[in-house]
Amino acid sequence: MPLKFAYGVAENEQQRETLGEILRRTFHFPADRVPQYFDLAGHDNLRVVRHGGAVVGGLVIVPMGQFFGGRAVKMAGIAAVGIDPHLRGQGAASALMSGAVCEMRELGYPISSLYPATQPVYQRVGYEQAGTFYRCVLPTAQIDSRDRELTLRPITDADQSAIEKCYLARARRTNGHLDRGRYVWTRVRQARDDHPRGFLVEDEQGVEGYVYFNQKDSPTRSYNLVCTDLVALTRRAALRLLKFFADHRSMAGEVIWNGSPTDSLHLNIREQHIRDEVKDQWMLRLLDVGKAIETRGYVPGVTAELDLEIRDDSVLPDVNNGRLLVRVADGRAAVERSVGSGSVKVTVRGMASLYSAMLTPWQARAAGWLEGEDDAIAPLAAVFSGGAPWLADHF
Repeated sequence: MPLKFAYGVAENEQQRETLGEILRRTFHFPADRVPQYFDLAGHDNLRVVRHGGAVVGGLVIVPMGQFFGGRAVKMAGIAAVGIDPHLRGQGAASALMSGAVCEMRELGYPISSLYPATQPVYQRVGYEQAGTFYRCVLPTAQIDSRDRELTLRPITDADQSAIEKCYLARARRTNGHLDRGRYVWTRVRQARDDHPRGFLVEDEQGVEGYVYFNQKDSPTRSYNLVCTDLVALTRRAALRLLKFFADHRSMAGEVIWNGSPTDSLHLNIREQHIRDEVKDQWMLRLLDVGKAIETRGYVPGVTAELDLEIRDDSVLPDVNNGRLLVRVADGRAAVERSVGSGSVKVTVRGMASLYSAMLTPWQARAAGWLEGEDDAIAPLAAVFSGGAPWLADHF
């Protein structure tokens, strides 16, 4: 007989302590880190799943935004999902995630993102792969930049606004980047028990790039430079930061950062010395497909009409399953529900991968997530564009 589980908020300190102990064991981190993490995430954002009235698991909902097509879409991040070991594989995680999906939709979030430890439980409630988290590794001995055109100096408290503006300039042009709030910026600037050093590059017009990094043990040299954040908006910013890293080569073995094979540092290395490691594929859930489409940005020159039928949403069928007629023009989309012929039929999971621009419609069709003739699906490729989605942050 299937076990019964109930989803809800962590109502008191005892329930929060139980959740904290489950998460501590799940993720194997020190007990004294739990209160710090809960304070950062916010006690109002803790959710639990109960069996027989007892807390047997939970998660954290992180309010933020995510950029697609140049606009930030209100997004609920899911973090720290954990289930007591003796109830794993018995439906507790599915009940937890189904409850969270319904609640996030009721709270008005069009989308939700997460990093999966295992995919099936999230796919069952409508999440699908939507982008990549890369770990980029560059030996300092292979850096050939000698450029010092821009000024490089330590970041001060007075620079925080300029640093956030610099990050947003890249985020707006990168599908999948977070519209960061306190939760993520704290992880960048404090990085748990570490205190990263920050440096920026600028001219008289302002900040063009920056880096936060820690010195971490290296198996072959004195240390590696491990970046918690690295942004270069221009070629000269990339070259100046590369020169800064090269100046560490007598002691530092490698520079490690979260980036992309298409970021400006990659494109300004003479040879292909950067090693890109896919650390994670993050997942996206469209909680309200119509609203998500309307709040996303689009290339201003694209004008198109999409005739969609969304299928297979077992958690929010009344919200998402059915036909949508989408008209895109001037960088915005308008959606009419329950109209059109549904010439393109796509699962709610497949729609997530299209929405982020991770997949083309032809790739989604090959995966079995989309049905439609070439002339019907071609407009989706123009509408959901803007470059391969990637994230620079874990959450």
